[in-house]
Amino acid sequence: MVVTVTSKDELKTALKNKENTIVVKGKLAKKIKPLSILKKSNKKINIDKSASTAVAAGALVGIPIAVAITLIVTLGIVAIVAILNDYRMVVRNDEIVLERN
Repeated sequence: MVVTVTSKDELKTALKNKENTIVVKGKLAKKIKPLSILKKSNKKINIDKSASTAVAAGALVGIPIAVAITLIVTLGIVAIVAILNDYRMVVRNDEIVLERN
């Protein structure tokens, strides 16, 4: 099933429900686009869910620190780890498609 999301709450719900395909649109797609840089490296991110923002931002090596902090504040650590570890990310113009591994 394909789920389309435009807000962080919708994205978090889709990730929690382990949807097979998530299409992220709008401003949210622009905000998470930097994760595609990390996704290309195929590194597994191992961040404790209780890690501080600074520790989590340090784990997101490869993207500017301000962008990493914005991602963490916007999505939260759990959502970022789920995207990076459990989904394949495809950037298509103004949307991002997340396909479950």
